[in-house]
Amino acid sequence: MKLSIREPLGYQLSIMPEQSTKGKIVDFIIDQKNYKIKYIVVDSGNFLSQKLKYIPSKFIRSLDFKERTIHTILNSKEFLEFDETNSIETISSIFKQKQKDMFDQMQFWELRFYPNVSIPFVTHNLAISGLNSQTSIDLNEQELDTDLRSVRELLGYAVNVSDSKQLTLKDFVVDTINWRLKKLVLGNQYGVPWQKKYELDMKEVKSISYSSKSVYTHGTAGRNLSLNEFDISKPINKNAYGVYYDYRGVVQEK
Repeated sequence: MKLSIREPLGYQLSIMPEQSTKGKIVDFIIDQKNYKIKYIVVDSGNFLSQKLKYIPSKFIRSLDFKERTIHTILNSKEFLEFDETNSIETISSIFKQKQKDMFDQMQFWELRFYPNVSIPFVTHNLAISGLNSQTSIDLNEQELDTDLRSVRELLGYAVNVSDSKQLTLKDFVVDTINWRLKKLVLGNQYGVPWQKKYELDMKEVKSISYSSKSVYTHGTAGRNLSLNEFDISKPINKNAYGVYYDYRGVVQEK
């Protein structure tokens, strides 16, 4: 089934055999080597404290759109065995930690709100004890020891569809058979929800940069990418009984 990745955000996660819910889905972690969802991020805490668990996508059994729930094949014991700490390191979390290690606290917070957009490196002069103020350190995302990225963080990235045209990443289309991302959904940065959106095949993605908050594609001034209009209500999925569903799992007439 082709599904908007935004749809399951906020769903409950249930376990077997009693199908009791164990938390709310707050994010997905993808492996950028194959653009496949590797983990579901579940908050099993309460309004006072957050307890994140990273559940491998291989444990997903089914989706229930009516109950807004993702069912897994896990039992209570197996669910509790997953670590409740932030043990999964993404490119952005490693990147932020390296920045924090290299710069003093004030510079770290300045970087978060006023990021340097050098590509492919982030370069800053250091003004910390033991190093000359003119010394610079480069952080290369390609050399970081992970290929994992947060879906929630990627939403809002700039997408360069040509040398002169830039759109904003609004959503992904995921295939729930193998949990692989199939398409990017693009729109204007400050567009209203009902404004026209476009879809772009994932094969057109060349690279992703946390430092510049951008997705780079194979589009250039001499090669226009195929951008078809995206309609989230399109009856794209058909079940064994001939019923059609849209990208949100809503029944639609063909």
